[in-house]
Amino acid sequence: MKQQRMLIILVVVFGMILLVGALQNTILSQPIATPTADASVQITPVFEGWGVDNVYAIQIYDPVAQLGLTITRTNDDLWQLVEFGGLLTQEEGNLAAASVALFPVVRILEEIGTDRYDEFGLTQDDLTMLVSVILKDGNEHSVAVGDLTANGDSFYALVDDRPNLYIVNEGPVSFFTVLLRRAYEA
Repeated sequence: MKQQRMLIILVVVFGMILLVGALQNTILSQPIATPTADASVQITPVFEGWGVDNVYAIQIYDPVAQLGLTITRTNDDLWQLVEFGGLLTQEEGNLAAASVALFPVVRILEEIGTDRYDEFGLTQDDLTMLVSVILKDGNEHSVAVGDLTANGDSFYALVDDRPNLYIVNEGPVSFFTVLLRRAYEA
């Protein structure tokens, strides 16, 4: 009797192993879906009419940590850090220029008065970051980044002297934060 029970248990365990193996082979044999770009989704940059090649200098300032970083393009078209020579790779310089040139807008909201800046973390004492760019033609632009939005994937921002409240993607802000912190920790 004891041997029959043991045999039944072994048969059940063997059956379960076969079933798991068959399921695993079925799952592994299915093709992996490749993500495709949705042509209906368009990224709108904060700034229009210029791109990466137009960027001469970028200044990143974190008012909370009171840390700033200036990235400039040399006459040889190489990127350098003004404060820390030799710490920036050309790939990082190009990525910084692309991040500021293509700073993605999630939404543009209504105009807000300066009396409402504190609601969005846009007062001078509450800013998350201030990003300024100087173009090769001498024009200057800036993005004042305030609080993180409720969904956590974007920030409130003011752009140049425009009266509208912007919601911008968090990607460039995260990249600039990492770049800034790494420069000061090196």
